[in-house]
Amino acid sequence: MSLTAITALGMLGIIGSQLWLVRNERSLMARELAESIADSVAEGIRHDTDRDSVVTQWRTRVAALLLDGDVDVLDRGYSLHIAVVKWRAPVSSGGEVSCGEPGVGAKLEPWRFTR
Repeated sequence: MSLTAITALGMLGIIGSQLWLVRNERSLMARELAESIADSVAEGIRHDTDRDSVVTQWRTRVAALLLDGDVDVLDRGYSLHIAVVKWRAPVSSGGEVSCGEPGVGAKLEPWRFTR
């Protein structure tokens, strides 16, 4: 193989790595943003009377910040409320969802502890 072909293959590998890093960085930024929004929703709700106004306010913001974004508060009993932020993860070129969160197309394998 000539030096030019080897250099071209190396450059293609570098470009592929950079694209992979960009995709993962976008996914990480969306997760960090969702975590911050969920925290803000939880902080904003002090009483059940505050709930509707806070959720409505954040739904508008989430729709503008995340792709098909939505926010909701789930009641789990015993005064436990969970703020949930949902969004649609972009689809990678392979047709699979690039976000590895459970419930959005991730192929998860059982965790095993080995010594």
